[in-house]
Amino acid sequence: MKKTRAALVVFALMATNAILYAQFGFHKPATTTAPTNVTTVVIPSGDLLTLVTLSTDQGMKAMDILASIFPPEKIAAFEEASKKYHEMQAKRTDGNLDAEGYQASTDASVEFAKLMNDWSLYDKDKVKVVPQADHKLALMILVDGYAALQIPAAVQALESQVTSLASNPMQFRKMKQVKNTAVLFGMVGKQMPKQVELFKTTRATIKQIAAAENMTLPPDPSADSMKDSSSATTAIHSLD
Repeated sequence: MKKTRAALVVFALMATNAILYAQFGFHKPATTTAPTNVTTVVIPSGDLLTLVTLSTDQGMKAMDILASIFPPEKIAAFEEASKKYHEMQAKRTDGNLDAEGYQASTDASVEFAKLMNDWSLYDKDKVKVVPQADHKLALMILVDGYAALQIPAAVQALESQVTSLASNPMQFRKMKQVKNTAVLFGMVGKQMPKQVELFKTTRATIKQIAAAENMTLPPDPSADSMKDSSSATTAIHSLD
C-alpha cells in the first residue's frame, strides 16, 4: 500500500512537472536528445530543500515589501499570515522550512493576491520599493520552477530511502527526517502551480502600478540562467 501511495504521488508530481515547463518558461527536453536546459534531476535532496527554502523566503520578503505601500487596514489579513510564516521561520532548527512552513507561505500568497484587488489604494510616496519587490518575485518564480522540476525524481529517491531505512530500528530518526522531506517536496510539487498563478497576478498588478507611476521595472531573469543549483542559490543570495 505504501509503495502504491508513493507511486501515485510521484505520478501526480510528474503531471505537475509537465505543466511547470510552460509556466516557468523552461524548455522541455526532447525524448531523443540530451536536455538543452537544466531540467534533469541532479540536485541532492538537501541542496534542493535549501533552494526551496531560500526561494520561499524571498517570496515572503517581496510580499512584505509590497504590503508596506498599502493602508494598514487593507493588509491586516496578509500581515497575520506573514507573521505566522516568520514565527515558524525563527523556530527552524536546521534553517530549512518544513511542510507547515510552506503551507503558511501559500496561505500568505492567497491573502496577498486578494489585496491586489484594491491595488489603486497604494501610497504614492512609498512606491520606490516596487521594482525591488518585483525583481524578487520574478527570480523567486524562476528558481521555484527550477526546483519544482527536480521534485518528482527527488520524491522517488526519498521514498526509496525511507523503505531502506525502515528495516533498521536504529535509523528511525533519520528515516523520519527523510520522510518529512519527502512530504514537503510532495506538497511543494502539488501547490507550486497555484502559487505561480498567484504571483503572476501580483506581478501583473505591479506592472499596473509601475505604468501609473511611469516607473521602469528591472528585466526578468532568463530561464537559461538557471544552469544548476549553485547558480540558482547565488542568484537568490544576490537579492539580499
